[in-house]
Amino acid sequence: MLEALERLLGLPTLPRWIEAVDISIFQGSEAVGSVVVFDSGAPLRSEYRRFRIRGVAGTNDFAMVREVVRRRYARRLAEGERLPDLLLVDGGAGQLAAAEAALAELGLSDRIPAIGLAKRHEEVYLPGRSEPLSAHPNSPAILLLRAVRDEAHRFAVTYHRVRRRIRLRAEVEAARARPTP
Repeated sequence: MLEALERLLGLPTLPRWIEAVDISIFQGSEAVGSVVVFDSGAPLRSEYRRFRIRGVAGTNDFAMVREVVRRRYARRLAEGERLPDLLLVDGGAGQLAAAEAALAELGLSDRIPAIGLAKRHEEVYLPGRSEPLSAHPNSPAILLLRAVRDEAHRFAVTYHRVRRRIRLRAEVEAARARPTP
């Protein structure tokens, strides 16, 4: 699968370490992001990370992707941690452009290949191309990308539900603490 993915995307090296970014937000509240890691095609849960979106107001998905990518790789650089062989962004050309902008800010554009995978038709977006890559949706490479993207989505949604529960619990407790008229 990894060799097929390397060929499909024209990557410089075998993508053993793949990281995926996803954003989860519901009705403009409790926006969160996730990063999941696959090592040699298998999830490496000890490397998963969650992010509360801090610097974006409203529902600007592109800015949220940019924030998560910037925070993730600024820290990896500062700590001398391993960088991915491939960054997968859940989304299309816009989300990919946001991730690419964050990588450029950090001087990592040439060190981390990035792609976007849009859910609707499982379209693969590459930097600098307006049209998605055409690949069979059930090819081994696309199946691997979908598994990584879906895991990032699952992880982000799970964290988002936790954040909503915490907020709702706090609101209920605040309402109980108010004196009744």
